[in-house]
Amino acid sequence: MLFPVESGVKPGEATADLTVTSDAEEISAKVRKNFDVPKAPKVGEARPWFLSDHQVRFGESVVLAPSLDDEVTPDESISFIGYGCRKEKGGPAVYSGRLVPFSGGPEIALPIAWMSTGDSSGKPGRSAAESCGWLRGQVESPLPAGLWTFVAPKDLAKEHSPGTEIEFRVISTGPQPAILPAEVQSAAAPSR
Repeated sequence: MLFPVESGVKPGEATADLTVTSDAEEISAKVRKNFDVPKAPKVGEARPWFLSDHQVRFGESVVLAPSLDDEVTPDESISFIGYGCRKEKGGPAVYSGRLVPFSGGPEIALPIAWMSTGDSSGKPGRSAAESCGWLRGQVESPLPAGLWTFVAPKDLAKEHSPGTEIEFRVISTGPQPAILPAEVQSAAAPSR
């Protein structure tokens, strides 16, 4: 679920309380979540970044929604979205993020581009608010199961600065081997 937040939320620690009630008597649920509201990006920066594994309807629009658990399956549409502000003198149309497997092996380059929101050319003379918007990088082929780190484009962030890296897990959807108790394993083993 996505909920619009009115302006006036300042950077720093915040608490959100959500209560859902039903038409039936005595059925409700409450959730409290503490989180950090990041500082807005400066000109030429993008942060924070989010892992997105699904889309949701928000009014009359369909939007990318952040993953709530930082876990995805290979068959999901995986994207990384970040909010950024263009450089005063433009900048590249496409940036390059990286997907780094925790287990080692080759990194995967991830093209990241500005999402279309009408006239988003970022031409000089536009106000800072008009030259800010969303960036997106979509993973085009399935990732192997395991732990991964998304690293935001270095052109848009200082290395290892808060909100520029995301650790996530790709969960295998294939059949999992059964783990049997030791007694069953020894009884099932062929005798010699």
